[in-house]
Amino acid sequence: MLAARAEGYGAAARLLGYLDASYARSGENRGPTEEKIPHALLDALSMRFADDDMQVYKAEGAAWTESQAVRFASDYIAASGSH
Repeated sequence: MLAARAEGYGAAARLLGYLDASYARSGENRGPTEEKIPHALLDALSMRFADDDMQVYKAEGAAWTESQAVRFASDYIAASGSH
């Protein structure tokens, strides 16, 4: 949600793609609270992107390893703080 609020919609879509894929790979289900954030984020992203564009970003994030996702988020936060 932070990335979407900070106008980093592409970053948010990539991280959502990673999150969705991570749950799918682990076979775990999200709890009720864990479901709220992705749904709210998806709603915000849907207003910003055409579905095809969002799927491209999400696919990129879905292909990441955990360490790649952490590095991306860390780099994004560091870059956002420097503005």
